[in-house]
Amino acid sequence: MSKIEVMLREILQNQKKLSDELLQQRKIIQDIEERLRKIEVESSETSKVSSIPTSLIRVLRALVEEDKPISAEDAAKKINLSRNLTSGYLNRLADLGYVIKEPNLEGKGARYLFKLNYSAIPNHIKEILKKYDR
Repeated sequence: MSKIEVMLREILQNQKKLSDELLQQRKIIQDIEERLRKIEVESSETSKVSSIPTSLIRVLRALVEEDKPISAEDAAKKINLSRNLTSGYLNRLADLGYVIKEPNLEGKGARYLFKLNYSAIPNHIKEILKKYDR
């Protein structure tokens, strides 16, 4: 066997080793990805349980007690918080889709009115709010 043939054989053997190692690494990566997917599912289920802070529940409760859209100022009075803080909470709830923020078309008072979007609220939060529903 010539030197070139020996070198080619070594190259082929090295390629085979590398290919086998690469395949093994792919399997390891797939296993890790599968475990990460399971962790993501578990954490998303856990986050559904803890979902939103009590302060936001207080704001939702104020909206449950109202039959009509209310301003941030009216909501703040109901829950005894500042208007600025309550407005921030209402905007956060609107971002989550739990509250509908609409412009006040009457032209007097607040620029925006807020109303509960009951259909978008997760069941575990609805259970909490049922205590306060009329």
